[in-house]
Amino acid sequence: MIVGWGTIDSLPLDKLQQKTLLLVTMATMWRPRSDIGKLQFRDVHFQYDTTGTLVGTTVIARSPKESESKSSKLGALNSKELCPVYHLWYFCESTKHLRYHLAEDHTLFLGNILDDKVKSISPITVANWIK
Repeated sequence: MIVGWGTIDSLPLDKLQQKTLLLVTMATMWRPRSDIGKLQFRDVHFQYDTTGTLVGTTVIARSPKESESKSSKLGALNSKELCPVYHLWYFCESTKHLRYHLAEDHTLFLGNILDDKVKSISPITVANWIK
């Protein structure tokens, strides 16, 4: 399904966000609405090796449905086109300029990403995209 969307560098921002969302949800096995939909940008931490190569990420859910907090550590895959870590990094880099006016606790995924009124995404929207 998502492989046919195109290469990561050719995707428009809205499709990049949706592909990243799907890959991260599958990799973490987290609930779309209560976990992924509330995931904050500040809670994504990338790891690099000594040469500066991206090797993994840790994502933290501050208020998941079933516990106080939880985290997932994901390693990078050889295939960048299906790698949740690389997509997450690329998405974060591609949206940095849209986040300056947002509150510190804004969500990782964004609503109105193609408009001038970018905001934190609704968890319901995330759940609907996953369906």
